[in-house]
Amino acid sequence: FIDADPGVIAASVAWPPGSAMVQAVEADGAIVVVGFQTPSPGEKAVGIAVRLDPGTLAETGRIEIEGPERGTSAVLESVAVDASGRIIMGGSWGLAVDAIEGLKSFGNIVDGRGIAIAVDPAAWNAAGAATTTPSALGAAVREVPEVHSIKSLRTADAAIVAVGHDDDEVSGMV
Repeated sequence: FIDADPGVIAASVAWPPGSAMVQAVEADGAIVVVGFQTPSPGEKAVGIAVRLDPGTLAETGRIEIEGPERGTSAVLESVAVDASGRIIMGGSWGLAVDAIEGLKSFGNIVDGRGIAIAVDPAAWNAAGAATTTPSALGAAVREVPEVHSIKSLRTADAAIVAVGHDDDEVSGMV
């Protein structure tokens, strides 16, 4: 975060090694950053969405998404806000931890199934600074098995456009 003077860094935030901040958006007066964290090399990754105070970048809330099957990973790599103000997150789950390597180099995840999550910011705010899950917030979760990951999200009026890729790394809208 750069203050009005481009030579001054007003605040910064860092995640531990084995983590990646992939995309950020302004939502409901906060900054929402999505990505993933891997506790130790070779361990499964957990998809992370954090809500940050825009002035200090202090963490004010966290959502964690685990893989749906035992031992599988989840990652988030896209975030947008729809016309109603919901926070829409996209990524992948059900993937092996070594399939994430492509994402770290801005490539494609080569395993897993796409996932889209819609979170009501009021429900997330009500949870406070505690770590929570989409189900605890009553969030809508939709698996998109036609793609390995939802890489990009855009909203227009009442529509949500998501871009993902398949086994042949062919991208398409879902």
